[in-house]
Amino acid sequence: MTDLQDLIDQFRSFRANSRAHADFFLRNGYLHPEAHHVIQARLAQWVRQLEAAGPAAREELLAELEGAAV
Repeated sequence: MTDLQDLIDQFRSFRANSRAHADFFLRNGYLHPEAHHVIQARLAQWVRQLEAAGPAAREELLAELEGAAV
């Protein structure tokens, strides 16, 4: 199982557009249907790891990132 901190570190390593699409995934549970195929490929492993960790991990990750933004 992937450590939550690893997912956070990966999220923060994404460039701005990829990070925006990763944020969309966190909030909605899916990648935006119009996400460019390069961004989809870039996020694929991160999305798979997050999905494998389960919905609670997605919520926890989002809460952690929102808390850090404050």
